[in-house]
Amino acid sequence: MKKLFFSLLLLLLAKTLLAQKVVDQVIDNDDRKKVEQARRLYNQYKIFEGEKILKDLIKKNPTEVYFYEALVQMQRQVLYRIQDATGELQQMNLGKAAIDSLRKEETEEADEGDQVAAAKPVNTKEIFESLGLDMAKINVKENETKVDEEEAKEPLDATVTIDSSLIFSEEERNEFRRQSKGATNRIDKKTQRKLKIIESFAQIPYEQYLYDLIQNARNATRLFINADSSSLYLRKFLSDTLNVNEGVSNEAWTEYIRGLEQLYDKIIPSAAKHFENAVALDPNFYEAHIKLGDVYYLMNNATGSIQQYKYASLAATDKSEPFEQLAIMQYNRGRYTDAAGTMITAIMKYPLSHYTALLKRIVEKTGLGFDPQWIPRAVFPLSTAHMTEEIIVDDKSPWWHYQAARQDVFNYFDTLGIVIPNDKTQERYLEVYAWKKMLNNSSPKHFQFARAMDKVGYLDCYVLVTLFHNDIYGQFKDFAEFNTDKIKKYYYLLINYQDAKFDKLRKSVEVSESKSVDKKKAENKK
Repeated sequence: MKKLFFSLLLLLLAKTLLAQKVVDQVIDNDDRKKVEQARRLYNQYKIFEGEKILKDLIKKNPTEVYFYEALVQMQRQVLYRIQDATGELQQMNLGKAAIDSLRKEETEEADEGDQVAAAKPVNTKEIFESLGLDMAKINVKENETKVDEEEAKEPLDATVTIDSSLIFSEEERNEFRRQSKGATNRIDKKTQRKLKIIESFAQIPYEQYLYDLIQNARNATRLFINADSSSLYLRKFLSDTLNVNEGVSNEAWTEYIRGLEQLYDKIIPSAAKHFENAVALDPNFYEAHIKLGDVYYLMNNATGSIQQYKYASLAATDKSEPFEQLAIMQYNRGRYTDAAGTMITAIMKYPLSHYTALLKRIVEKTGLGFDPQWIPRAVFPLSTAHMTEEIIVDDKSPWWHYQAARQDVFNYFDTLGIVIPNDKTQERYLEVYAWKKMLNNSSPKHFQFARAMDKVGYLDCYVLVTLFHNDIYGQFKDFAEFNTDKIKKYYYLLINYQDAKFDKLRKSVEVSESKSVDKKKAENKK
């Protein structure tokens, strides 16, 4: 039982740490030391100093995913800390006199030099201008924060962690309440330090900080196929707009929390009992079904595990995790073909970056090679929500034609990029329209797989699914809803693309060096 438990934990952790493990082997030693320095600064609550080191590393290493992922993971931890700090101050109910007295405290002794650099009120405008954020565009008031009620637990995928000693116990909170009533002089140095740290985090505007994380994650997923954390955070903050556990009773939540406690203490049968109680109290409790499926798997109850993942998929039809968990279970039981099909179903819910790696691993177990044919984007996906481009390419780039496509049909697609009835184009998706224009106006040496998919009618699958970016989530969701069978056939083609049956298709888009040179000469003559 214990061996099985740790095997599952290792598998789950591997999904979020895969990118880090791969790149740890190749990053330069000097750069590695800088990352470690950034983490130390973060753990000393010198947030922006740590971020600057990582952003400088990104500038120095623009093709290395590790630094992008380290940055967004650190920023994600800061967001957790902002939420925690806001909640702590509210629960402690400290009086204004207590807070004011803390602000007036002088810097502590040198041996406590690791306290927050911003113990005094934070100048958020100055901070976010230094980050390149447009305060007017974000339109969030100073000191505005937001608490996400869905996130009650710390993440598993962070490169750095918060010192748990900064989380206050109920006894400490009660003591602070007593001391805050006119007796602030009795607050000791350790308490003062904790309160300064909490207050400093609480003063960072949540929405503005989140905006910067999102921009960094968007850029990472534009450039890298394995920007796993970035992909996950984009879905979390931009696409998961519904609380799937909304309406769950307090009694069911209580059982669920008790189940988590037992699971973390490795008391598996007891954890299962609490999760069973939770789903009995609320049959639509998504998270409880997922956890019950996990513990059933740990107890070698495959039938029960499968059933719980299916219940979870019915409780939250847009979630991909039930299918991901089921695919992993099938993979571990040697059912590779079933696992591949289930993984594709998960992708059709939301193509998280690490799903491609999981599908590749599954497919290779069947004896087939798998090249996802993913390519980085030179620009962000088109949008009709605004006229300006975040990245401008020169007219020699094939992506120039992609960006130019928006001017042709700006008024014929809605803000999601889905066609509005018109006499200009019947192409349903702006992304597909722009890709077709780019293929028609660029050299055949570019995008050969895309050209092959265009020939056989699967260009939409390629650009909306394989080359998915959160910016086109609305188009992807619409396409996946109405084209389930087509996407499955596309993946069959993709997985078997090197088979002899596709020789003719591959050769039809291949461009020999001599042909490429001749075409270039002809273009120059024109």
